Amino acid sequence: MLRSNLPDASTLPFVGVLTSNGQWVAGYSGFKQASELMAFLDTVAKSPLLNATEEVRENLQKHLKTAKAAAASGKWRSVVKALQAAKDGFGRCPERDALNVLQKQVDDWKEAQYAEVAKAAVNGDSMVPAKKLLLAVKRAFAGLPEEEVAATGITAIPRLNFLRTAEARPNVSPDLRDSIAAEFAGTRWTVLFAKPGADEPAPGEKGAGKSADKSPEKSGCESPAAKLPAVSQRA
Repeated sequence: MLRSNLPDASTLPFVGVLTSNGQWVAGYSGFKQASELMAFLDTVAKSPLLNATEEVRENLQKHLKTAKAAAASGKWRSVVKALQAAKDGFGRCPERDALNVLQKQVDDWKEAQYAEVAKAAVNGDSMVPAKKLLLAVKRAFAGLPEEEVAATGITAIPRLNFLRTAEARPNVSPDLRDSIAAEFAGTRWTVLFAKPGADEPAPGEKGAGKSADKSPEKSGCESPAAKLPAVSQRA
C-alpha cells in the first residue's frame, strides 16, 4: 500500500495513515519538523474519509433516540445498552457527538452514586441506602467491567458494618480498621474505611481509589478521537 500511494518515497520514515477499514487517507516519507508533522495530522483529521457513512449515521440515530428517551426517564441500564450498541461503525458525525454527551451523563451519574456511598461511610450513616445505589450501578453496567467495581463496593459494605460494630465495643484492636481496608486494596472502596468524620475524597482524588479500578471511564460510544485512523510506519 505504501508503494502504490507513495511511489516516489525514498527517505525514511515511510508513513501511511489509514481508516479503520484499511482505506488510504494520506502519507509522506522523510523527516518532518514538529510544525510540519502537526500540519500533516491536522490535514488528516479534516479528511472527509473520516466521516461516518449514511448507513452508520442512520444506525447511530436509532441508538441516540433510544438513549435520549431512556436518559430522560433515568433508565440508565437502557442508556448504557444503547451506547454500547452505538460503538459499531466508524466515522465522526453529529450523532456520535450527541452520544458522547449522553455517555458523560452516564459517567456523571455513576460517579454521583459512588460519591454518595463514600459520604455515607465516612459520616457513619446507614449503609442500606448506599447498597441500593450500588445495586443500581451494578444493574446499569451488567456485563461490563464497571459491574465488578460496583459488586466489590457491595461486598465492602458488610465489612464496614462489622467494623462499626467491633469499634463500638471495648478493647478493639487498633489495627482492625486498616486490616479490613487492606482487603480492598487496589480498589476505590478503601475510602469506605476512612475514619468517621474524615474529609471525604472527591471522585478521582488521591485516596478515593478511582484510578485503582481498571474499569473504563468511558464504557459507551467512543469519541471521535478514539476513532483516529491507524498509522503504519515502515523502517
